Amino acid sequence: MKRKELKNAVLIGVICIFTYLACYYLRNVLSVFTPQMKDTEFFTESSLAMLSSIYMIAYAAGQLVNGVLGDIIKPKYMVMIGLTVAGAAMIIFPTNHIYAVSAVCFALLGVGLSMLRGPLVKVISENTLPDYARIICVLLSFVSFLGPFVAGLFAIWMQWETAFTVSGIISVAMALLSFGLLSVLEKKGIVKPIEIKQIEKRKIDIIGVFKIERFIPFLFIGMIVEISATSIAFWIPTYITDYLTFPEKSAGVLFSAVSLVKSFSPFLCLFLIKLFKENDVKLMRVMFAVSAGLYAAMFFVAQPWVNIILFMFAIMSTSIASSTIWSIYIPGLGKSGKVSSANGVMDCSGYIGAAVMNSVFAIVKTSFDWKGMIIAWMGVMIAGILLTFFAAKKETSGNIQPGEQLPPSENTNQ
Repeated sequence: MKRKELKNAVLIGVICIFTYLACYYLRNVLSVFTPQMKDTEFFTESSLAMLSSIYMIAYAAGQLVNGVLGDIIKPKYMVMIGLTVAGAAMIIFPTNHIYAVSAVCFALLGVGLSMLRGPLVKVISENTLPDYARIICVLLSFVSFLGPFVAGLFAIWMQWETAFTVSGIISVAMALLSFGLLSVLEKKGIVKPIEIKQIEKRKIDIIGVFKIERFIPFLFIGMIVEISATSIAFWIPTYITDYLTFPEKSAGVLFSAVSLVKSFSPFLCLFLIKLFKENDVKLMRVMFAVSAGLYAAMFFVAQPWVNIILFMFAIMSTSIASSTIWSIYIPGLGKSGKVSSANGVMDCSGYIGAAVMNSVFAIVKTSFDWKGMIIAWMGVMIAGILLTFFAAKKETSGNIQPGEQLPPSENTNQ
């Protein structure tokens, strides 16, 4: 039985991980190619930042709706539609030079990609044993950080128009592949949604998500980590070329390097959570403090190589805090039957915060240049430290409880 559960977990994990890699590659293409695109006659730094904000707002709204739908509709349909819509948007984007059409493309990209994480985490948490679910979600977080690394490699080999088109084709191909593989697992009985006996529990219930233990404080902390993962990360390639004065081609390489180092954050999280005796809030508080200190050092250290190394570890520290939420807290909600909904609401709020801060960062950059940006980034981390003090745990819930999740043997087909 143990071997069978492990085999099933591996099958589910491989499918979900590679599907999610496509998602995080797509969402980082604009950031990676911003230094190249802003030098064309069609885009400016501000207009590209606006496209990023449009994507974030659409993604946030989509997460709120699609996260809830993900608890009702089979994940394979959500994933197929999402990747197809995102792929179509990426293919259309480089074929026109009308900004309104470009904005619509990025809105569709956001909506499409918002259909992935909630359903995928639902498949993992409801169909694998708790220990396996945690490991798979750590790997899921790993590929979320690895996606920018892959996007950075594309910036070395391709022009931006080609990269967008190729990305779209990959997305559509992955949509068909994921649908087929999840269908096979469904037929074999490996993927089985939790049985919800009372029909009213299957209705859309966003309010019920906020009743989940510790969800509200984690919601606000989630905003901080998403601002780092999305808004601050968006500016990395431009920061490398404009402030640190590295060549444009080097920006793609360095961005990939930062992303590669950051991708190990989920594994460090898994180690550190044990070191911190499962005290997730304390771990996040320490990581925010480390990140704030590194940003402070960046303000005073002008040497490009030292500065980028400090930046790399600042991002990595916040990524560990992010992994604590997405790899440990969210997967532990399997028994609630609201994994997708909780994921959607949290991701929605995170991206709303990221979209707002991306526009704020653009204003800060214009008004105070890069020194002001570094101070703003440090300020976000300080806000994260303060928020952790509102995430106090009850004595009985000081640890993450893997037992909160139903084992696969208790799952039945809908």
